[in-house]
Amino acid sequence: MSESRAAFDQGTEPSSDEQIAHGGNLAQACQQWGGSPADWLDLSTGLSPYPYPVSEVPSHCWQALPYLQADFLAATQRYYRPSLLPDSYSMLACSGSQALIALLPYLLKAQPILLPELGYQEYQRAWQLAGQPWRQYPSWDEPSAALHLDQQLALNPRQHLLLIQPNNPSGILFSQQQVLNWAAALDGTLIVDEAFIDQRPEQSMLNLASLPNNLLLLRSFGKFFGLAGLRLAFAFGSQPLINRLQQHLGSWPVNGPSQWLAKQGLQDQEWQQQQRQRHQHQMQAQQQLLAPLLRAWQVSWQQQQGLFCSWLLTPKLGKELAELAAKERILLRYWHGPKGTLVRMGLCADLPRLATFTAKLLSAHSQD
Repeated sequence: MSESRAAFDQGTEPSSDEQIAHGGNLAQACQQWGGSPADWLDLSTGLSPYPYPVSEVPSHCWQALPYLQADFLAATQRYYRPSLLPDSYSMLACSGSQALIALLPYLLKAQPILLPELGYQEYQRAWQLAGQPWRQYPSWDEPSAALHLDQQLALNPRQHLLLIQPNNPSGILFSQQQVLNWAAALDGTLIVDEAFIDQRPEQSMLNLASLPNNLLLLRSFGKFFGLAGLRLAFAFGSQPLINRLQQHLGSWPVNGPSQWLAKQGLQDQEWQQQQRQRHQHQMQAQQQLLAPLLRAWQVSWQQQQGLFCSWLLTPKLGKELAELAAKERILLRYWHGPKGTLVRMGLCADLPRLATFTAKLLSAHSQD
């Protein structure tokens, strides 16, 4: 396999026995391109490069069986505000949303699900493994996605629907009212994955005082707090569905150290506000740095959210970017598709290194 080819995630549908590529795999990058993990600038994920400061975990967190602790649940309640929801809703904490995604096709009604063509592919994998039908809807822009979903649900409301709010990597984000409209039109479950909503928490569905019983909401802790290794996520939904998920997850869904560390971050409102400001300032600086390059490339489509930015390139420019990025030990994410090469870059904390890289890209492009 050539180096430029190996750098891309392919935009094809994964088979049930094919491993899905995810960001952040520095070991694989080193194997393909050389160097050690310390040599690489990892911009391939949507994780915050500013992790919540981790202090020493008390010994009892390691020694005791990890029953869900009252102070951890209280901190979760204050941060996610599910107390605003009706009594028919329940909350579930677990070791990462991946565990929930794998269970959903087996616990929901056996009917098709509508999935975004751009988005977290583990949902598609889960439905494939369960032998359940799935269909894709366009997720490059909000108007096209909304029109397609309206048409599909009018034709057949007996479907499930996945919305990723905001979508990673396309960045689209539907209004809360639009989400409620689709929930009302569905004779199925509306899954809303808000893994990247923490930068704009006011747009979370959890801010609404009333939610339909067919809505299942997923939140991820690791991305905004920069602690993906903690493996912590939350689900909010109707009591029957949450109870079924809980039964399949077992008695200790979150380990003790994760509960203790997450509690610190969930309670620290001052740090959370600083984190949002830090992300906003850094993304603005990053976009200004990239602007000359994107103009030179005549990029026709680009999108940004608090923790990542994406743009669409021709296959030729995508290959050029992949090769130079790998040589400079910078890890990005790429998707090949019929519209071109989609590139996603995470939030960068090392702007001087990114500036050097951008200058080299501009120089290489001007010589073509």
